[in-house]
Amino acid sequence: MYFKQDDENLERQYTYLASDFTSTFDSQSMAIYGQLDSQLNSTLTLTTGLRIEQRSADYINSDGFSDSPDDTMIGGKLVLSYQQNDNAFWYGSINRGYKAGGANTDGSLPDDLRTFDPEYLVNYELGYKVSLFDNTAFIRAAAFYMDRSDIQVKSSKTIVRDDGSSEFIAYLGNAATGSNVGVEIEANWQFNESIEFYGALGLLDTEFKGFINAEGASLDGRQQAHAPNYQFNLGVNIRPSEDWLINFSVDGKDGFYYSDSHNERSKSVELINASLSYLQDEYQVKLWARNLTDEVYANRGFYFGNDPRDGYTDKQYSQLSEPLVFGITLDYQF
Repeated sequence: MYFKQDDENLERQYTYLASDFTSTFDSQSMAIYGQLDSQLNSTLTLTTGLRIEQRSADYINSDGFSDSPDDTMIGGKLVLSYQQNDNAFWYGSINRGYKAGGANTDGSLPDDLRTFDPEYLVNYELGYKVSLFDNTAFIRAAAFYMDRSDIQVKSSKTIVRDDGSSEFIAYLGNAATGSNVGVEIEANWQFNESIEFYGALGLLDTEFKGFINAEGASLDGRQQAHAPNYQFNLGVNIRPSEDWLINFSVDGKDGFYYSDSHNERSKSVELINASLSYLQDEYQVKLWARNLTDEVYANRGFYFGNDPRDGYTDKQYSQLSEPLVFGITLDYQF
């Protein structure tokens, strides 16, 4: 059983408003969860789980807007696993999850954008795990299809003030429906006592169905934001002796839409990382570096007018990711 209470009081002092903006958002959640694991025979196991949550909330602000959402949300899972032999394992699952609704407390949003509804997701997944080469290597693979409804999307709205300047506000809203389809593969191979290879690959295809964003544009069939079509990681661990460990790795991902409010996209990127560790029973010293080639790339992107020199013309603003970063880390166990 689970209980949680949140009370949030907000005060914003805007120079362009006659008085301060204030709001309160109080919520209570009560939930119960149960799981049953059933050993059907020597190779088959069935897992069933059910979660029921009741959430109520009250939102009031100084603009005279109030709302009291009250939701009963149901989630659960059904998993059938098959131990084919000592080295191979299969599973199939159906999971239903949810994210509670809430209120957007920032900025001068219109009343119809202040609150958002719960999101529900049903995930169908098939997975396989196998050990190879006398347990010196393994492969894990999974394919999934997610059916999403009332998708909570992070959107933005630009409100133009009387002086021609603008206020950019990020908020959560609900899309209609959508789907996520993908494959994930992870592998590891202990080549010998000194060298270990590892890697992972994720492929993803997403789309909205029947979604009209806050600007009135149809995103039906478009990819969801922050959902690259691929991501990967490749690496090698080298141990020339018991005391030393050398690591090289490459991380990469495809470009993606920054937001569901505009069409600006990131670029694809590949990052090289490395580390050299000195290992002892009680302590470890690591010299490490991330983004060795000092790639310049953004992880967030915005599109609005903010510069009086060009008449507040809409354009992209980016939040850059970290550049080349290096350091030394000492871990001591006692």
